[in-house]
This record gives sequence, C-alpha cells and structure tokens, in this order.
Amino acid sequence: MQLLTIDDVLWSCLESLLSLPNYALRNGVQRNTCKSFFSDTTVTRIFGDLVGSLENAGEVSILPMLRSVRLIMELFHSKEMDLSISSSSGVTVEMMWLLVRSSWILHINCNKRRVAPIAALLSSLLHYSVFGQGHMHESNNVPGPLKWFVEKILEEGTKSPRTIRLAALHLCGLWLAYPNTLKYYIKELKLLTFYGSVAFDEDFEAELAENCDARTEISVLSRSLDPELVDVFINTELYARVSVAVLFSKLADMAGLDESTNRKEESISIIASGKMFLLELLDCVVNDKDLSKELYKKYSAIHRRKVRAWQMICSLSRFVDLSIVEQVTSCLHTSIFVSHFYQRTSDSPEAFHMLDYLTYLTS
Repeated sequence: MQLLTIDDVLWSCLESLLSLPNYALRNGVQRNTCKSFFSDTTVTRIFGDLVGSLENAGEVSILPMLRSVRLIMELFHSKEMDLSISSSSGVTVEMMWLLVRSSWILHINCNKRRVAPIAALLSSLLHYSVFGQGHMHESNNVPGPLKWFVEKILEEGTKSPRTIRLAALHLCGLWLAYPNTLKYYIKELKLLTFYGSVAFDEDFEAELAENCDARTEISVLSRSLDPELVDVFINTELYARVSVAVLFSKLADMAGLDESTNRKEESISIIASGKMFLLELLDCVVNDKDLSKELYKKYSAIHRRKVRAWQMICSLSRFVDLSIVEQVTSCLHTSIFVSHFYQRTSDSPEAFHMLDYLTYLTS
C-alpha cells in the first residue's frame, strides 16, 4: 500500500472543497448561492497554486490536481457568465499558457500512460468553457495555448494508441460543439485520418473494467459525437479516423438542415472547414510523395494510407459545391491519370473510391 504524503492529502482535500458547489446544487441549493462559494481572488489564487505545483506532482496527486483544475475552470466559467456576483473575465490566454505548459511537463514525467490521468488531462485543459474561444487556438497566425497542447498530445499519440483514441474521443465531441474551431486543426484532422496502430489494447480494457477512476474520467470526456460509437469502437485502430468521418457527417447535417438565423454563421463556418479539409486531402493524394506513388505493395503502409485518404474523401463528398467542383475534378483527373485507372481498377484503391466519388458528383 502506497503511503500518502502531506501534499497528496492537501490536493485531495482541495478537490473535495472545490466540489462543494456541485454537491450543493444536487441537493437543491440555489445556483446563485453556489456561484458565490468562492471569491474571485480565492479562485485565481487556487488556480495559480495548482499551476505552480503541477510540474512536481507525485503520482497519487495527479488525479486530484487535474480534477481540481477542471473544477476551477468551471468556477471561472460560472463567474464569467454571471456578472451580478463577479467581475471576473474568466481564464485569459496567459493563464492558459501557464496551465498547458505545466500540465504537459506533468504528463511527460509520468512513467505510465494510464487511462484516468490522460482522460483527466484532456477534460481539464481542453475544457468546454474555453474551447470555443478562437484566440485560445490561434492569434495572428501564431498557435495559441490550446492549439499548442493539441499538437503535443496528438504527436505523442502517434506512439501511444490509447492517448490518440482518448484525444479523438474528446476533440471530435468538442469540434462538433464548436465547429468554428475546425479551421485551426486541418493538420490534426489529417493526422487522425491517416492514423493506424495496434488493433487492440488489452490493458485499456482491463483498466476500464477494474479501475473506477478510469471509467469516471472517460465519462467526463465529450461523448456528444456518438456514444454508441465510443462504446463499440474506442479500443480499435479504426476509432480515430471513423470519429472524424462521423464528425463531418454530423456537421454536414447541421449545416444543411439548420436554417435558423442565429446558426447561419455557424453553418458557413462548417461548410468552409469541410471544403478546406476535402481540398487538403485531395492535394495530399495528388502531391504527397508517398500517397501519389503509382507502384506500391498491396497492404503496405502506403496502400493503407491511400485507402484511408480516399475513404475520408468519399465521406466529405457532401461538402462539394460549385465553388470548388473544378478543383475537385482536377485532382480526380490527375489521380486517375497517375494510377492508370482504366488499366488497374482491380488493384488500385484510388480506382474503387474514385468510382464512388465520380458517381456521387455526377448524380
């Protein structure tokens, strides 16, 4: 049995203290009363103490500290939303930079990639209260704190299947909720599209079955994309790219079916991002040195990446309109020529998927 240090007890107590407003709400205490549990100064000071201590957190303290960060983010958000009890302007970009950098050091110092800490890290830093703010992602073409963190976590995810799957789960849910942020993440969407790794992670399943913290933290991640998809496919190598395909399918529905005045700007943003992603993938299959190769072994890494690219391109067909149809058909014609479409239809993934694609465009 691992002995607790004074710091471990301190952070667990802090988590319990910060949870009081939530418990009070569940027990019928009025919302305004809960919001005023902590003053602006107290919340800001706790945030600073947490950020300053994350880098040196012990293993036992990681979860209580990350949960405390999440609770603090919720408190900042509630105060920002109700100026009658607070003059707080919420979490600033500077505060987020301090948080993501300290949290990343904490993460890379962990010897093991356990489910609960990864999920807690994602839900605490990529918090719904700040994710919809454009300046948190990019400002003057310079990555903001959230963009920086997403790049880091997905880069690590290429070597850690559970990290990229949990990241895909949370990010796709957030992108669905805040489609105005998609334009900042075309490169990351491509990474998820092409991702493929270990088919099954037995330790992942075991942690979910045996560890209550793991189940709790996964339940906090954004599951708005498709809960059934999560339950069935979260531990498969398909999950990351299937999540992206489902995301854009749902976004296409949102953009096409929702014509209310207050959502028109969101629909325009969705359509623009869908077209941007589609053209980026088409450019890859035409110009990327690997994806544009004519000669490759069947079932090789290049072959698998080609198939993934064309599958995603097909799923993005609904975003083709008159403004880009010429670019789309130009890329298709180039791909047809390079792959000798009429001579190698049985062996070429381009042939199979382009046939579907051309059928859609001409229907």
